Amino acid sequence: MTVVTGTRPRVLIVESDEGWRHRLRDHLGSVLGTCEAASVEEALGWLEGRAPGLTVLCVAADDPLADASVARICELYPAEVVVIATEEPTVDLCRSVMRVGAFDVLPRAACFGNGFERTMTAAAEKLATAQKRRRRSYDRVREAVARHERHATAHLLENHAVSGAWSRLDSDLRRRWIRRYLNAAVADAPERAVFVREMVEELVDQDQPAAVTIALHVQSVTAVQASPGSEAPPESRNLCVELLAGLVERLQRGIDDAEREREPQAMWHRWRLAGDEYWWLVIDGRLRAQVSVRASGVEGHWLTEPSGTQVRTSALPGLPEALREIERRVGCRHVLDVSPAEDI
Repeated sequence: MTVVTGTRPRVLIVESDEGWRHRLRDHLGSVLGTCEAASVEEALGWLEGRAPGLTVLCVAADDPLADASVARICELYPAEVVVIATEEPTVDLCRSVMRVGAFDVLPRAACFGNGFERTMTAAAEKLATAQKRRRRSYDRVREAVARHERHATAHLLENHAVSGAWSRLDSDLRRRWIRRYLNAAVADAPERAVFVREMVEELVDQDQPAAVTIALHVQSVTAVQASPGSEAPPESRNLCVELLAGLVERLQRGIDDAEREREPQAMWHRWRLAGDEYWWLVIDGRLRAQVSVRASGVEGHWLTEPSGTQVRTSALPGLPEALREIERRVGCRHVLDVSPAEDI
């Protein structure tokens, strides 16, 4: 069966089994622009310079490198939607790959059914939303850059571009950057993408990365302009926009990584009320779960999301296994801190 639709994203199938790749490609149909790769390395090279889409990464359920493969794709191509396909998804696999950016985890057989159709629809919506957000961001940056070019190019050249953060750079480094900038401004899309990615990594380590980027743009433009006050060519302006937008994404990713690395503050609070024992799990100041230990048995109640309202309830084994089970269900590490209260 061939699925014919014009609203689905481009699909890249990453699987070493050539026969399975061909079957899925035939199932999806050529209208999707479906492509294939035999390895993660081949996929990374194929994605270079291309518009974001959907990558189906096939892994074994016990593959210890699955999360590392997802992390590599998401780090180099943060806008790409990555879906994991495996024979029998496990909870550990889902957690590890989704922590590093995977969009969904599906059984391999589901790629040939309606479930994958829904996944592609959701991926298309995610890609469209991200594209609109990037376009709005790019438009705002373009307006700011054009405004600087029209009204203050000469002023930037005389003051901003030759002083401060730019002037503190090594002169050989400045010349190398300007030469690379001018070459990238007229290069094709893959070469520009490589330049932007590599340049962002160099700029992000500077004291004032945005100021240095604008200075680089002005210096490069004035090096080839007929007069200092003339407007910059569109390709150079677009390259400056891409660099500034890439800086924003890179800096935000660093902030997000720091947030993910921060260990949440968690503690169990133990109470005895009217002969029954209660354990409350508090994470970052929020009550996430309660374990009730009564003569009739042990019961747990927990919130499915940190700030959500949906409460799940389940019978549990005895202590301390009940506490470990709740920690697993709310998605936190083992909590060893306990605040005991007096019997009431």
